[in-house]
Amino acid sequence: MPDDSDLLLTRLAHRFDTDDRPLAVVLGSAISHQGAHRGVSDVKGIVAAGLARFPEVDADQSLLRALESSAVDVGEIYRSFMGRLVKAHGRAAADALIRDAVLLAWQGSGSPVDDGLSPGDLGNWQLTDGLVGLGKIAVSRPDALKLIVTTNFDPLIEVALQRVGVPTRRRIITADAPISDPGPRATNAVDIVYVHGFWHGAPTMHTPEQLMFSRPRLQAAIVNALKSHDVFVMGYGGWDDVITGALESLTLDDGAAAEVMWAFYESDPVVLQTRNRTLLSRVGRLIIEGLFHQYAGINCHQLLPELARKLDSGRAVETTALVGEIPSGWMLVDDALITGARGLHSDQDLRAYFDGRSPDWAVASSSVVPSMAVVDQLCEPLLDWRSERPLWQFVLAASGDGKSTALMQAACRLAASGWRVLWRPHPGASLNPHEFLCLADDVPTAIVIDDADNCVDELRELADKMQRRNSLHLIAASRLADWRYANGEVEDFEQVEGRTISIGSLSRREGREVIDAWASVPQGLGQLAQVDPGEQRLERLLSAVASDRRSNGSLLGGLFRLRYDREGLDAHVNSMLDALERQGIEGSHVSLLKAFIYVSAIEVAGLDGIDRRLWADLLGIDVRFLRRTVEYRLGTEAATARAGGLVQVRHPELANSAIRLLLARDRGVELGDVYADIVASAISLGRQFDLRNYSRIVHLSTQLPQSLVSVGYLRDKAFAIALKAARASIEAEPALLVYQTDLGSLLRKAHKTKEAIELYGLVDEQVRNFRDWRRAAPGFYFDYSLAFSDASDPYSALLCIAAAWKFEAGSISRADSGKYFVQMTRFFLQAYEETMSDRARLALAGTARLADLAMISAQDHALCVANAAAGKAPARSGLSASQAYELVDKAILLLTRDRGSQTLPGYQTGELQRKTSHLLALV
Repeated sequence: MPDDSDLLLTRLAHRFDTDDRPLAVVLGSAISHQGAHRGVSDVKGIVAAGLARFPEVDADQSLLRALESSAVDVGEIYRSFMGRLVKAHGRAAADALIRDAVLLAWQGSGSPVDDGLSPGDLGNWQLTDGLVGLGKIAVSRPDALKLIVTTNFDPLIEVALQRVGVPTRRRIITADAPISDPGPRATNAVDIVYVHGFWHGAPTMHTPEQLMFSRPRLQAAIVNALKSHDVFVMGYGGWDDVITGALESLTLDDGAAAEVMWAFYESDPVVLQTRNRTLLSRVGRLIIEGLFHQYAGINCHQLLPELARKLDSGRAVETTALVGEIPSGWMLVDDALITGARGLHSDQDLRAYFDGRSPDWAVASSSVVPSMAVVDQLCEPLLDWRSERPLWQFVLAASGDGKSTALMQAACRLAASGWRVLWRPHPGASLNPHEFLCLADDVPTAIVIDDADNCVDELRELADKMQRRNSLHLIAASRLADWRYANGEVEDFEQVEGRTISIGSLSRREGREVIDAWASVPQGLGQLAQVDPGEQRLERLLSAVASDRRSNGSLLGGLFRLRYDREGLDAHVNSMLDALERQGIEGSHVSLLKAFIYVSAIEVAGLDGIDRRLWADLLGIDVRFLRRTVEYRLGTEAATARAGGLVQVRHPELANSAIRLLLARDRGVELGDVYADIVASAISLGRQFDLRNYSRIVHLSTQLPQSLVSVGYLRDKAFAIALKAARASIEAEPALLVYQTDLGSLLRKAHKTKEAIELYGLVDEQVRNFRDWRRAAPGFYFDYSLAFSDASDPYSALLCIAAAWKFEAGSISRADSGKYFVQMTRFFLQAYEETMSDRARLALAGTARLADLAMISAQDHALCVANAAAGKAPARSGLSASQAYELVDKAILLLTRDRGSQTLPGYQTGELQRKTSHLLALV
């Protein structure tokens, strides 16, 4: 550890072990923020978000320039910005900005209940390493830590303590008042005093006027509290507020003997003294008397975990296990959870679940929802497990096959059998092997993880450290494709008994139970109600599930196809779109409807989902907000679901219906703009990230016409949308030739041949200026040749295809060369039909002979032979490869010269033989 960290560790550890004097801790914002994606936003992030939302408060952009400069103290910028914001928009705007900053640490579904400290919410907050360490210290030394004073607004200090069983008492003071007693104090409770306000149910203080306003009664109360404590300050910048005022008063109190240990982040002594000159001048007496100790280069997220280990963290973890501690961010599935959830669902909730909504605990614990055979496969071996090694089971299946429901039902069954069941409530919950290995071994434990593809490495690490812990079992599920993408191999887990479980086809028993469940809910049978009860309904259900092709037998897909005909599905989706259209997204400029349309548009284009980072960028929100503000709400509408790093529509028919319905009614969403947004955003993000399906997204315009026609769009409308997307690609990245080719190809296929040729002509004049011209030139000139052919100009087409062949530079495969032979025979045939030229007939014979000799596909060879026959080509069997080549070469030279066709810039016709000489090598 750098700088003074070792000295501070030694001092604190010795003090905890030998000193009876209690310790007061002063914590600032750094304790709740760690890096780009841990905890709440830091002050710089708050200012940046505020400037983006309220640019008018910084009309001259002086704050923005200061924020980008390392020479200006970010705390000063924060206070100045907040002062302007409150003047312009009132305190509510500042409170809302702080709420958003706090909720960056929230990873649960929906929003927290009230202040976020209910038992069900504690596991949904993401804690920094420093806060986790603080909790362990509080457990390890309960008598030494009694008071925490903080300038923070977030609840994470309380979350960290309550997670490990340490009770807290909260006091929020934003006026000039003494520290009031909030009531009876539980044993070993820690008092948390918020001196700048709290994020929920209380005002917050930010402006220079608020922070510097004199609060003598509160300051006196803090002084009295600190006089009987030693003080440890960390993560706090020493602003000119009530805390530094109290410390200054402490220096003037001759009876005060409190020692202050102040941990500074700065490691450079000059920088430390310069940035903290005002603070250090106010605690002069404490410094002179040796009661103020400066520690430089302290990172709270490194120091507190290390201190926890130094204070015998093993004992701390053992204690927490006895009081029911669970790993950070995880949920305990027990009788209280199951009993509390059971019966909370309505008929509408069950219908929504049958229509594809993600399951919750109310649905999973319901006696109405059938339990599939896979639940027995998971639970029965565990309930009778006798091996020395734990059993790790992996459910790998397609999307919509019921994995999540099966996992939740298995968790409920094991909990009811007396097991400790730990459920990962969201993919952001960390899998820390140490926390699991230190759980008490008194009862068997099941770790249950959905979307396990995003923690493959952590699972390997946990398996390697099992050391015959045969009471620590695993049930994990993932989409099979995502598991493979993450390089998951069950055989890698050598320290455990690993097995893979697939979800098979629906059995007749399961089918009957599904039908009974539907029938128990009003209007639950859908279209199946029109079928006679009994075996006919069962056969229809089994056939529908088996024939769904999205996932080789998707349960959800079969249910969709059976419950709705096209008219019924469109009515269902139309109602869903109505509901989404009325809902905005916090912090975004678009509606929940458009968020859903983005995902649907991606799937209609033939992709298997949208990268979450791309989706967040399109919505204009931080990707960390997606789960709370968008994913959960669309999940409750049975619209989308997460699959690894992608978000999918619950079933393709939903996406098809949603895109089709945009034709019938103006909802303020233009599909061409949607696709243009998608490709432009993907190209921009692709410069920073490795986006899933990147290449297919940026070229999706080429597949759009066929995809849109298949869901009901007229051909001209489909091409207009695709052309808009193709132009957006060029606008986003004008330096790539491949996007010009996409646009030209679409224009050609849309029968806009003249526009295609004009575009290609302009591009050809500067072809070598494109970054990718060496790689993309063959495709460009090949499609250029097709455009000329469509315009009945086979001679220019021959020149272009010769240029395309040239740029292949000998790298074309024998199989791929078939497309060249097919088009050349087509162009020579066009020339023959126009002029009845013997030169064209000979060229057809030569090209067909090359096709005979080359290893091209049978289909391409048949086309070449057919074109030669149509052009009355002479017998070719006696031609050698060299003779055939010479016929083709001369034909191109003479036909294009005789017709006076333009010579492509930079292309000398007389050099044709040299430039295409590698054709001989192919044959």
